[in-house]
Amino acid sequence: MEKLIAFEWGSVSITGNYRENNEDNCHIDSGARFFLVADGMGGQSAGEKASELAVELISEKLEQ
Repeated sequence: MEKLIAFEWGSVSITGNYRENNEDNCHIDSGARFFLVADGMGGQSAGEKASELAVELISEKLEQ
């Protein structure tokens, strides 16, 4: 089968000027079938954990 599209990807996430920690997360599965991006919760308590958990759970479901 001939490849129709080739992708190159990467990720960059910056804490910014207002926060001490970065709440963003991303994931690319090993087969590059899906890409996930989870934004934090705007400085709310445990925003980084929420985005980490979202990426983890969604990627597990999509891999099934």
